Amino acid sequence: MRKPRIALLVCGLAVAACSSGGTSDAVRPPAPTISSTATSNPTDRGTVEAREDTPLTSTSRLRLDGIGPVRIGMTTTEASRASGKPIRVDPTSSPHPSSCAFATVEDGPHIAFMVISDRIQRVDVGPESSVRTVSGVGIGDSEGEVQRIYGDRTRVKPHPYNEEGRYLIYDSDEPSQHGLLLIFETDGTRVTSFRAGERGAVEAPEGCV
Repeated sequence: MRKPRIALLVCGLAVAACSSGGTSDAVRPPAPTISSTATSNPTDRGTVEAREDTPLTSTSRLRLDGIGPVRIGMTTTEASRASGKPIRVDPTSSPHPSSCAFATVEDGPHIAFMVISDRIQRVDVGPESSVRTVSGVGIGDSEGEVQRIYGDRTRVKPHPYNEEGRYLIYDSDEPSQHGLLLIFETDGTRVTSFRAGERGAVEAPEGCV
C-alpha cells in the first residue's frame, strides 16, 4: 500500500505511520488487551457533543462536530471569523487543493482542518499537539484509557500502515452525532494522533490524495 501523499504540514497529523519508528520490540511495553465490551460512560457521551463558544486556543477541546468555536461544515472564512484567528488553506498540502486540502490556524493550536469543497470536514490533532478531546483524551494516553472512557461504542481495527498500531474508532449513538466519527491512531500502546468530523473524511487514512 502506498504512503500518504499529503505535505509535511500534516504528516504527523493525519498518519501515525509517519512516526512509526522508534522503540524496538525488545523494549516496547506489551500492548494492553482491548475488550470491545468495556462499560460505556453515559456522562462522556453527553460531554463529547458539548459545544464551546470560547476562542480557539491550545486548551480548546476536540468534539465530534468541531473544536472550540469552529464547527464541521463551516467555510474557512466562517471559521476564521468564529475563532478570531486566520485559518488558511495550504495549497501544498494536497495534489488537488481546489477540491481537498488542509488548513492551519495562524498563531493557533497545533491542529489541521481538512477542507473539502471549501468546507471543513475534519479536524486533525497531531503528535506535537496539547489539544485533548472534550472527554480528556490526548496524545500519549494509553489504549486502555481510551477504551475506559469511550466504552462499548469503541471499535478496534489494525492500523493500515503501522503493523504494530491500531485504530480506536468511536461512533456515537446520539442522533445529533449521526454521520460523525472520532478515530484515535495508536502505536499499539498509546495514542499518536486523532481526528474527528464527517465520517467519510475521518475514515480517509491518507487525507487528501
